[in-house]
Amino acid sequence: MSLLRPGQISALRRIAERSLTTDVYIHKRSTTSSAYGDNDQEVFTFSEIVQGWIRSVPDDQVEVRYGQESVPATHRLFVPVETDIESYDKVVIGGREFKVIDTSVESTYKIFLRCMLRRSE
Repeated sequence: MSLLRPGQISALRRIAERSLTTDVYIHKRSTTSSAYGDNDQEVFTFSEIVQGWIRSVPDDQVEVRYGQESVPATHRLFVPVETDIESYDKVVIGGREFKVIDTSVESTYKIFLRCMLRRSE
């Protein structure tokens, strides 16, 4: 038994979605094979623009690149629950490209779809 009725969850979702103010350009991933099947190529096709909210979360490990220590960050993207986005898709936010690592519905009440992102290099 849920503490909230479906109508209450919908009302919470409508309120929460007001915080989604950033344009997120979603590009769906597919692969193509060469004639000999030995070189699969990733192809990204623009799918849609949705409103989202992105935040950076520092990792708990130090990384060394080019002799410099840094703390890499994963990014969390929150989009509406019904958004068609999957692992390995690409998103463009503010001109920066990110690869979708994982997606999951946020909590039991399904207010947002949460995506873990890594910055494309």
